[in-house]
Amino acid sequence: MSTFSLRRCTVSVSLLAFIFSGCLATPPVELPLPPGLTIQTVAEKLLPQSPVVVSPDGSVLALVRRDGLLLRSLVSGVEKKLSTEKPVALAFNPDGSELAAAFLAADGSRLQRIATSNGKVLAEISFSGRCEALLSRQGEWLAFVTTVETFRFGGNLRSRLLRWDGKQAPIEELLNDVTLDRSTLAEKETLWATLRPQLSPYGDEILFLRLHDPPAFDPYIAVVLRHLETRSERTVAKLPKLRGAAIYLDGGEAVAYGDGMMVRIVDPWSEKEKQRLSRSGQQLAASPAGEILWADNDLLQRDGQIVMSFAATAEPVAFLADGRVLLRDNKRLYQLSGLSVAQPETPAPASDRLLLLRKWRAEGLIDVREYVEQVGK
Repeated sequence: MSTFSLRRCTVSVSLLAFIFSGCLATPPVELPLPPGLTIQTVAEKLLPQSPVVVSPDGSVLALVRRDGLLLRSLVSGVEKKLSTEKPVALAFNPDGSELAAAFLAADGSRLQRIATSNGKVLAEISFSGRCEALLSRQGEWLAFVTTVETFRFGGNLRSRLLRWDGKQAPIEELLNDVTLDRSTLAEKETLWATLRPQLSPYGDEILFLRLHDPPAFDPYIAVVLRHLETRSERTVAKLPKLRGAAIYLDGGEAVAYGDGMMVRIVDPWSEKEKQRLSRSGQQLAASPAGEILWADNDLLQRDGQIVMSFAATAEPVAFLADGRVLLRDNKRLYQLSGLSVAQPETPAPASDRLLLLRKWRAEGLIDVREYVEQVGK
């Protein structure tokens, strides 16, 4: 990976004039861009705070505008309307042939399976609570749902995982059930920023954030690994600032999290800290091989050296395998191109034996040394 040297300078008018669809657009980046990088607008007029996801092959966006849900080709720019409704969460299935969309309803949420080829609704379920996030793995959709109740003394936050095969009624698992003090309940951004789930590269476990509010101590957020088959859990870290993010790195064998002061990269099984970065870690994302990180408003090499910087309003959407980065700034979506990124090592096939070893590790039946020895055989 090349090292880019950035100059902090006044942005000229010519550098601000990025033309897209006949309109002037100011990209949310520090200019000039490093040599070889370009940025362009790929979608506009997004509904504020609406979900945006990219298909597994990086060719299609699912996004939301005021007139509903649509697909947009990143190759041709052609758009296809799927629904006039406005979903609050989206996810493609592993081969991109289906899109799951969650919609708010009067008594909770509705979740639909939609064929991306023709927009046909293949199945639908309803459930109580607000769907905060969706993930998919082979043969299963994962819906993360929260319910907040308010009482005179405070409130209650209940988080559930709904596992849906797309046909039968979903299996429901409790992720959190916590009584909240009135001061914690008032932190609305914290309540809706918990969970933020990630699926492991092997699809057998999830990483998420869980809010705790003990009566005799300050509230905190726990970074939790959960094995999906056994429901075994492991707390990776506790975040005292009630803000933060966590992502998988290194093929799922490391976790990066921001605790409000530093970004820490750890081995969750040996509990060894591998690296620290001087960022608060409120936003985290990584390239497929993990050698480039988005931390807060900077794109960083793994050693912490800045590649480029973004406006405070910019948010990462996705890193793609070919070096493109999709980012969002309010109602506009951009594509940054030209990053030289390593191709991730192909994970070892998820054989029955490997998944069994990972299961045993999650249950504590084998330790880290035994796991490494057995995987290497």
